[in-house]
Amino acid sequence: LNSRALVQPLQSTTIEATINITGCEVKQAFQVETFQVSAAIDNPDTVLLCVGEDVELTATLNQGATADLFWSPAEGLSDTVGTSVIAAPEATTTYYTSYTQGGCTIIDSVVVRIDSIPVDLSLEKDEDKEAYCVGDVVTLKSPTFNPEAYPIIEHIWSATLTMPTPGEDSVGTFGFETPDTLFNLVFTAQDSAVYKRVTTSGGCVDSTEVLIPVIQPKDIVITPDPAIVCPGETIDLTATFEGEGEITWTPEEVIPGAKDQREVTVGPLSETTEVMIMVEEEGCPSSASISVQVLPQLIGLNTEDIICEGEDIQLNFTNFPGVTYQWSSPDDATFNSMDPLINVNPTENTTYTLTAQFGDCPEESASLQVRVINPVTVDVTPATLTICPREEFTLSAMGDAAGFATESYTWSFQGSSQNGSDITIRTLTEDATFLMTYRALKPNGQECFRATDEAQITVEQQPDILGFDINPTTATTDGIFLGASVGVNADIDGNTAGYDFQWMANDDNIAGDGPGITDTPSDNTVYKLTLVSPNDCETENTTPLVLVIVPQYTIPNVFTPNGDDVNDFFNIAFVGIQDLSAFIQEFKVFNRWGQVVYDNETPDTGWDGNVNGNPAPSDVYIYKITVEFPDGRREESSGEVTLIR
Repeated sequence: LNSRALVQPLQSTTIEATINITGCEVKQAFQVETFQVSAAIDNPDTVLLCVGEDVELTATLNQGATADLFWSPAEGLSDTVGTSVIAAPEATTTYYTSYTQGGCTIIDSVVVRIDSIPVDLSLEKDEDKEAYCVGDVVTLKSPTFNPEAYPIIEHIWSATLTMPTPGEDSVGTFGFETPDTLFNLVFTAQDSAVYKRVTTSGGCVDSTEVLIPVIQPKDIVITPDPAIVCPGETIDLTATFEGEGEITWTPEEVIPGAKDQREVTVGPLSETTEVMIMVEEEGCPSSASISVQVLPQLIGLNTEDIICEGEDIQLNFTNFPGVTYQWSSPDDATFNSMDPLINVNPTENTTYTLTAQFGDCPEESASLQVRVINPVTVDVTPATLTICPREEFTLSAMGDAAGFATESYTWSFQGSSQNGSDITIRTLTEDATFLMTYRALKPNGQECFRATDEAQITVEQQPDILGFDINPTTATTDGIFLGASVGVNADIDGNTAGYDFQWMANDDNIAGDGPGITDTPSDNTVYKLTLVSPNDCETENTTPLVLVIVPQYTIPNVFTPNGDDVNDFFNIAFVGIQDLSAFIQEFKVFNRWGQVVYDNETPDTGWDGNVNGNPAPSDVYIYKITVEFPDGRREESSGEVTLIR
């Protein structure tokens, strides 16, 4: 019976084997001894090395002699035996250690990677200056290289302030305009600093730095401040700053003396002027300016001098340093103040006087009268009024605001409004209340006070003339004959007691004192009835046009009195007339010898052709006819008529 087992003990141990056959068991033990040997390279598994550099490779043994530790391959090694060797390979190489003890061999390895970096990484400034000004844009650059030859190359920039302020971080990216990982750097000068670039490519590291001195702007103080002069005078200005520099004052025309000193004389000036000093140190300018104020009027009184009673007003708006101000009032002996910006609240018109004195400048004085708008009242006239419907009337309002106040008059009535102190109305048909709202305003439109009054208007109610009954009813359609009469009766709604009835025909007064009249018109006529109340209120209406048929007539020139009832009579043929006889004033017929043969003996029928009962002979006769119409118009006609038998 054969049986095998593979064991790999980590330390010395006893191994026991047991076999059992049908209850019969046999055991056998034996001792296995192990050697505790270790040999390991101390360096990392990969060591980064720049071309041309070397590195010490070391190994550690736990027992045995160092002479039993071997290194391979031999290329680039200072030795191949021992626990410490110097490696300087020309290319990336994997080195191995081999150590044998008691029949056991232990192997370890390390990779030495060889990297490279550009040869020339020196830094140059785009403009070689001993010092830079704040705000200068500076470019730091190095000679170019082929980036494909250095695929893992990296750069990092930093700036270290040479004189940081206490508590300030001295390292940073101060003023960087480009990323801090580029090969070259562009930055804006802020403070003196050392600009450093660290370039790495695997195991290769290069650190290059350059100092950029920055001249800080000077803190220039110009005194006196504020700089104030009287009109036409001069002032001495002094500039204080640390260090040296080339000085220039401007504008030159206001500086009569030297303009390159720390102290200059400015003036004389007629208006406020901006004066500037420029100090240049190593090409870096610093500047400061000051406004030299030529005292204008020391007093600037308020131009809005009207207030509402109860309001405050600031009298003056100027307050120059060093100026002495003094208030007084001719209207208020107790008023006394040195506050140039004082507020007052008078209740009546008050004059205030302010004097101002600055140094040796002439004293100024000015006065302001504050005018006060007091509470107001308004009076409406007439307060009550009775009118006829649509009668024109005028209401007037009078407010008592001071003459310097702006007045506003607003009438409110029947849901509408109208502006103005007077109002004229001509459309009122029912009672109404007219409310007047009167406002006193400041010139800027601000309301100070308001008052109200009202007028009560009573409208007298009038009867209504609804229409007219015309008799005959055809008078307005077919007409009536001239001389006929027409009856007109008004249909009135309302009480007419005490009213005066006034009738007119075609704008002429006619008789009538009641709702009905009878008239004989001589022409087409419109009748108008006016009802006049005891208060002289009038209501009127007019009839339709009453048509009058104008009479017309013709005179025949032949007739045949033969008894056949056809043209048996010589007479006027009338149209539009009823009573023929009433119109014929003269109707005579003459024979050829001038004898009268007919003198209107039968006006209804005319001449029957007989003379003294006997038939007149056939002949030509002469007629003369005069007709007078009801309107007094007369017409005379004469001519010939032929009698035929």
